[in-house]
Amino acid sequence: MPLTPSHYPAAYLLHRAGKRLFSLPALTVGAIIPDIELFVTDRLFLHSLLGAATLGTVISVILVSTIYPRLIKRLIEVEGGRVEEACRPSAKTALSSFTGCMSHVLIDALHHPYNPLLYPFTDASVDILLVSKNLFYADLAVQSFFAALLIAITLREGWGGPEGFWERLLLG
Repeated sequence: MPLTPSHYPAAYLLHRAGKRLFSLPALTVGAIIPDIELFVTDRLFLHSLLGAATLGTVISVILVSTIYPRLIKRLIEVEGGRVEEACRPSAKTALSSFTGCMSHVLIDALHHPYNPLLYPFTDASVDILLVSKNLFYADLAVQSFFAALLIAITLREGWGGPEGFWERLLLG
């Protein structure tokens, strides 16, 4: 599921559970980063635990502190230095990026046919987390669950009214 919004609900829920601990922008970017390798190769290093923990985290921190603020400022109007504060490099940004990357890898391991979790030590698929041996049903279950979460999140944040809706979804 390259670059689909199905990884965002995990980032959002992690942020809601630990606002003081996690940055929503870094969780969000981290939750998407492993899929950038799909533009170059199949799911491999960034979809492994080691790759997500190292290169995925570094790429996420760099993008959160450089590209994400520019993108957000172009998309929505935000007061003062709110974007810079949410996206500045810090231990919180690094932890959030790491957690986002790991959440991506673990979510994918629930329903993808190939899960190189232990790469580069082995390229064998680790399938113990699959929700079903029938990959169609596994994918359907996981995608449906995260689609329902995304709808619930959108409704929850929409309840606060249109003012600041995108800021709540993109900055926390």
